[in-house]
Parts: sequence; C-alpha cells; structure tokens
Amino acid sequence: MIRQQVLHAFARVYRVDRRTKELLTPLGLWLAAGLLISAVLGINTRLNLASQWFALLAVMFLLSGLVGCGFRPRLRIERSLPSLASVGEPCRYRVRVSNRGHRILRGLVLHDELAEQLPGIAAFRARLDPLDRSRNAFDRLVGYPRWLGMVVESRGGESPCLELPSLAPGQSLDFTLELIPRRRGWLRFRGFRLSRPDPLGLINSVCRQQAPARLLVLPQRYPVATLELGGSRRYQPLGQMPVAHRGDSEEVVGLRPYQPGDPLKTLHWKSWARVGEPVVCEYRPEYLSRHALVLDTLGPAVAPAVLEAAVSVAASLACGLDTRDNLVDLVFVGDRVYRISSGPGSGETLDLLRVLATTEASPGRPFEDLARQLLADDPPYSGCCLVLLGWDTARAGLVRALRQRGKMVLALVVGAPGAPPPTSADYHYLPGDGLARTLSGLSGVARRSP
Repeated sequence: MIRQQVLHAFARVYRVDRRTKELLTPLGLWLAAGLLISAVLGINTRLNLASQWFALLAVMFLLSGLVGCGFRPRLRIERSLPSLASVGEPCRYRVRVSNRGHRILRGLVLHDELAEQLPGIAAFRARLDPLDRSRNAFDRLVGYPRWLGMVVESRGGESPCLELPSLAPGQSLDFTLELIPRRRGWLRFRGFRLSRPDPLGLINSVCRQQAPARLLVLPQRYPVATLELGGSRRYQPLGQMPVAHRGDSEEVVGLRPYQPGDPLKTLHWKSWARVGEPVVCEYRPEYLSRHALVLDTLGPAVAPAVLEAAVSVAASLACGLDTRDNLVDLVFVGDRVYRISSGPGSGETLDLLRVLATTEASPGRPFEDLARQLLADDPPYSGCCLVLLGWDTARAGLVRALRQRGKMVLALVVGAPGAPPPTSADYHYLPGDGLARTLSGLSGVARRSP
C-alpha cells in the first residue's frame, strides 16, 4: 500500500516538473526561483528590501501571463512517417505546417510529442536497472530515478522540436524532423505542441494539436560473419509451405484446376481455352534446405537487457542467413509456440524482423514447450540456430537431442552485460555488452553429434 502511494507521488511530481518546464523558459525558471526566495526573505519588510524584488518579479510574471492569454494559432500540421525505423539509426520524416489564419505567425517552436506510459507497481518491482549501481543510497532506496527511467524508456526516444520561421497567412512549408529510436516495438506519437515565448522571455504560451500515429521500430542489428548451418535438402510439403517452383526442376508432370493462391505464371492458357475454366501446370516437387532460427524467450526472471540483446542477435542472424535458396523458420514462444517462415515462396526477411520487433518475454511458460516443438520434426529441419538466454540442463538436453537426430546445430548463449563468460564446447557465448564485436568475429560452424 505504501509503495503504491509512493508511485502516485512520483506521478504527481513528474507531471508538475514537466508542466513547469513547458511553461517557463530557462530565464523564467531562474527568475521563478528568485521569486520564491524573495517571497521567503521578504516576509518582514523592515529587515531587508527582498519584498521589493518580490513585487517586481511578480509584476513581470503577471504581465507575461496576460500577454500569452488567448494563444490559439490556426495551423494545420501533417506528419508523413516512414513505414519502418531501426533502433539507434536516425529516422527522418516530413512535417507540413500550414498557416490557416489571417495573421503572420512568428517565433513558434514545434514539438512532436511521443506518448509515454507511467509504470505500474508490478512492473516497477520487477524492474532491474543496471544504473542503480552508480546511484547513491537515497536514490536506490526511494527509486524515483529508476521510475523516471522507465517512463523515458516507454517513450522510446526524445521528442524532436523545430523552430519555425515566420509564416504568412495561407503559407505552407515542409520541414524534416529527425528522431533516433531508443527501443524496438511500436513508437506512438501523441500530437504536436506549439509554444511561443512572451516578449519578456519568461513564460511560454502553449497550444496542443492531437495527431496520433505510430511507427514500428525494428531491433538493432549487427554485421554477422558467414554461418554455415549446412544440412541436407529435403522435400518440403506444399500443404505446409507454398514453395516457389525454382532451382531443381521446371518439368511439368500434369495439369490440375486452378486454386486460389496459384501463381499466374503457372496457368496453362491452351487448356483453359479448351475446357473453359482456369487450369495450371503441376511441376515436380522441389527439395530445399529448411533451417530453424530459435529465439529463447523463456525463464523465471528474464532480464530486459539480456532479452534485448538476444532479440538483436536473432535479428542480425535473420538478415545474415541466406533465404534465396533456403527456408528459414523463426520459432519462439509467446502465448503459444509461433513459427514464421521466410524464403522462396514465403515471406521476406523483413517479415521476421517485424515479428522480432514486438516479441516479449514469456517467463510463465516452461522450456519444454519450445523443445517439444523442435523435436517433433514437423516440418523437417536440416539445421537449427539457437539463441538462448542461458545454459542449464533443459537447454543442454535440447541441443544434445537435436544433434543426436542428425541436425546441424549452432547454439549461441547471450549473457548479461558484465557477466563472466561460462565455458563449454557445446555453445558460443555472446556477452551482452560486446555483441557487435562478437558477432562480426563469430567463426563457429553448426555441427551434429558424431
């Protein structure tokens, strides 16, 4: 109960602090502090002249507030976002500002605000902030810096701002804003905030326009060395994967009626003209290698930093694996076991990245759910690349069972930043604070049990 009340106090302090910084300019903040000090020192007017400073500053703030009353600029603001962005990479987008009023607008500052979410009690208690080690005992005990860090993280980046030039009535101008996403997932835009300082430069007149939008941010990716998953080529049933007929054979083995989803290039026009209904050619089945890219999202207490590092590793591997002549399945556990395919006749690698952008941890699910899916051999995999959050008996048993079945297995274990690397010949260890260096120098090759 006490902790819940503390979180409510955090929210009130944060709202007051944010509102104060929006309304007051830097000069206004200093003079507001002087106003409070003079109010305290000037209680007794016979001891000093602080009361006169208080009266002067109070009149200045009163005049500044009166000048800013009725600030309602008639502007139309349109935002044009790209389809995707990536963590850590600058995202540029266009904003069109149109003056629909009858006056020239000068000195406006445009802020594109991002939506944020105040953390609840459960998320706050489960939060493990590595920055707490560098904070003092009071901040660690109270927890406000940790709570504030969660708010900033939910925002996903810093709100871009732009100083607008003078806008004549009816004039429209295009501008380019730049945003650097700090986390993956959906980045939600709340709207625009327009501010203009008063002639004294103390108080900002603020006006908001709602313009909700969202942008999908892909995980951070690193250069990956060439990985050889190997494995034999197998027949991929059309009922489970509509593989494009390419590479092995273009030999026609028969004709059949058209079914929804058949490519237009397989239509047999002469037979269609003869029978009066669409007819397509049937080709000899193709044999392709199918690989599994497995992301471990399971565990009783998954550290956010370790999960983000694992997702970045999986995204880097998804971009590095060859999907032109191979099928790649992304397998992970959420509310159920998911399998998303990429390759010939299937989705693109971008589809895998979109899924990874919104992947969350599943601490309540047992690891056996993932192991059971991989050991079912349906569909048949030639090789498996496992991105694991740790190494224990269950994960070691899965790797051993896959290799005993003749699968080519490459096991990668992602560790927490600063954690000592474990030693084992069954997997490659990837430290969370050196992924770029480790992935670029990774020379491991998938192997099977002899």
